[in-house]
Amino acid sequence: IWLMGGDLVATSAPGEGSTFIATSTAHPAKPVMEGRTETNVPAGLRVMLAEDGPDNRRLVGHLLGRMGVEVILAENGLEAVEAILGERKPVDLVFMDMQMPVMDGWEATRRLRNAGSAIPIIALTANAMPGDREACLEAGCDGYLPKPVRREALEQAVIEAVERAGTP
Repeated sequence: IWLMGGDLVATSAPGEGSTFIATSTAHPAKPVMEGRTETNVPAGLRVMLAEDGPDNRRLVGHLLGRMGVEVILAENGLEAVEAILGERKPVDLVFMDMQMPVMDGWEATRRLRNAGSAIPIIALTANAMPGDREACLEAGCDGYLPKPVRREALEQAVIEAVERAGTP
């Protein structure tokens, strides 16, 4: 809750019960532009976030939005592939959860690469075992970011992907 700018308050009275109040400044997941903080990420980027978990989608979307990028959301790999291949205004970078329903990130990445897409793809995964990074890179990902995602690591992944791709 604190990572999303919120708070948690609990009060309790014997014999009366307890009250818990959770507040959050997180907004529904949608393109986010306002609230930019100081960052080294170039403005004007369009980033696809393919993530099935609503909490991770909100958190990572919020962090990306605070960097000043436009966030396009997909809830599974199939949505991501269809959006990217059918998009008239291309995205500059994709953060791809590797374990999603309908179509996982492994298959989505392979389909994008087989279709000729050179968009940088950064794998998002809770799997942080030896060999997982290499498996993501072999599937066609350009980078690897373990969950839980930290703001500093996310920002660094964006900067490195943009520099490698030569995106302004």
